[in-house]
Amino acid sequence: CIFCYTFWLAFLKYLESKNIKADFEVVGELGTAGSFGMGLCALLTGSKMYYALEIEDLFSVDRNLELLEELLTLFRLKSNLSAKYKQLNIPISDFSYPAHLIIPLYEDDGYVQSLRDDIINLAKGKSKRIHLVLNWMNRDADMVDLVISRAVMEHVEYPSKVYSKLSCLIRNNGLMMHDIDLHSHGITKHPIGHLYIPKWMWKLIFGKRKYYLNRYRYKDHMDSVGKCFRLESVSPSPEISGCYTNGCMIIARKKSR
Repeated sequence: CIFCYTFWLAFLKYLESKNIKADFEVVGELGTAGSFGMGLCALLTGSKMYYALEIEDLFSVDRNLELLEELLTLFRLKSNLSAKYKQLNIPISDFSYPAHLIIPLYEDDGYVQSLRDDIINLAKGKSKRIHLVLNWMNRDADMVDLVISRAVMEHVEYPSKVYSKLSCLIRNNGLMMHDIDLHSHGITKHPIGHLYIPKWMWKLIFGKRKYYLNRYRYKDHMDSVGKCFRLESVSPSPEISGCYTNGCMIIARKKSR
């Protein structure tokens, strides 16, 4: 809960620092693992619609109702961002609550109750603002203003296909933000040792999993993103000559057609 709260508000603060307008009526998120905390943060601070883009249904009504109540407490207290998450690829220098960046919908009791109802009614297909889109790569979805992900793009098998599909879902000039870990996740002792495992051995390691860990480097992500999006910001930015950074946050804008 505090992670989602910190991540979302840090993202808004970062956009302001880069003079990037944050006007997201419709927000999509990749790979939530059934926890809609980030989407609830968006809906409590000004967004009107949220889509969870998933490949499997891990949604829990009870867990998300609990998340909503925890988030309401944090927002109503105007709590500071948590310094515990300095490891995020979003740089945080100011942990104060950014009241000037949000619309405080969390203060509207009627609206909050409608979010509770949406969580409960999601499985019945009667939710107005919260939507679960399964197998989203093979389905059409409503156009969104922003797609976000955290620790997802290092796990999809073909990141280039995901970026390409997102270019179809995001409105012209809309944004996507991906916080990506690029290390080996403990598969090898060296943080980039997974990049040097032979292909045949990597295939055995990957096995029949739907997702595990891809071996996209920083440059590979940049090249794939650049086909359909214009890079707005990346943090931290490695030296141009380097092919490795421990992780990065990519913010890119869809190119107008």
